[in-house]
Amino acid sequence: MKAEFEFLGGRRLLLSHEDFSYAGKFRLPTKKAVARAPEGDVVAALSYDEDRCRDAARIRYLTVHRDHQRNGIARDLVEFTSEGLLESYPAVRISVNNPYAYESVRRAGFGYTGESGPQDEVVMERPATGASYEEGLKKLLTADTPDTQRRYIERKLGD
Repeated sequence: MKAEFEFLGGRRLLLSHEDFSYAGKFRLPTKKAVARAPEGDVVAALSYDEDRCRDAARIRYLTVHRDHQRNGIARDLVEFTSEGLLESYPAVRISVNNPYAYESVRRAGFGYTGESGPQDEVVMERPATGASYEEGLKKLLTADTPDTQRRYIERKLGD
């Protein structure tokens, strides 16, 4: 599917909690970007703001409609948004907590920084700097990693 991308600024966005994870987060007056299907429906959204700790922008939440997952829309939306944000900030950061998001964001030009967050997520940044791809994947392996994600990571590390 060919999506159209746009920045919404701080407008509130009403998403169905049945179709989108984190739907309630998009009602807040944070800045947002969306991907729209050709008929105009929102199929993915993310929120972003200035990072509190650095001179950078921070992507906070990313969600894709359940019927449009696993087809590259998240990667394309993150890439579109980060390219726009890099016009105003020297870097864009995002934290991810699973290997699928890690891989998608990596394909959008982000790299693992070597940093981690308080809930076993890894911090990624564009432009990519810091630690290696493999180090980030290994950091996502914790005692709580679901078996399907563990096998995915092990497969990726074996490539």
